[in-house]
Amino acid sequence: MCRRIGTVSSYYDHCVVERYLEHSPAHHLRLPKIHEDPAKLTWLSRWELDALMHCAIDSAQSADWAVIVLLAILGLRVSEACAVKIEDIRTDPAGYRLLKMVGKGGKPDLKVLPIPTWAAVDRAATNQLQTGPRIRKSGPLLLRRDGSPMNRRSAALIVERLARAAQITTEVTPHSLRRTHATLAIQSGVPIEVVQQSLGHA
Repeated sequence: MCRRIGTVSSYYDHCVVERYLEHSPAHHLRLPKIHEDPAKLTWLSRWELDALMHCAIDSAQSADWAVIVLLAILGLRVSEACAVKIEDIRTDPAGYRLLKMVGKGGKPDLKVLPIPTWAAVDRAATNQLQTGPRIRKSGPLLLRRDGSPMNRRSAALIVERLARAAQITTEVTPHSLRRTHATLAIQSGVPIEVVQQSLGHA
């Protein structure tokens, strides 16, 4: 109901801006308040994440491991993970690999890739050719099986497939992995300010 009323209200606002109407008949509508049910919020335990990671590592699909790493280890939003380009990853003078990205609201961000994630990123950037594997130098990091850029839906399908393979019984979505990133960090004693920064929250 809230989405439908919001859509209608935005439509009338547009009509006012374009001068088809003098005022919006939906201007004074009150949208119902939405309260997210905490019981529906899911995240994985350390052991579930470990099982999921092993299934991703063993997967024959080159992007599967990187999808889990970007969402659960780096805590990216699924849209941010799908937007990562190979050229966004660079090595600094000290030898560490950095991911330069644009977060929600167009906010620039710079993340240090933990060393154990490098292999996942390299696998996703590798083309398997008849002449042997070749590292791609540019373009989207995450590709689907047909070579097209990965989107939110295809990333969600990968997460669902790997969760089934890991015998995880709860519903797991890409955002569940982002919540897992935050929850496990807090449980491990990471200061809330560090978790906040890693999630890109204001």
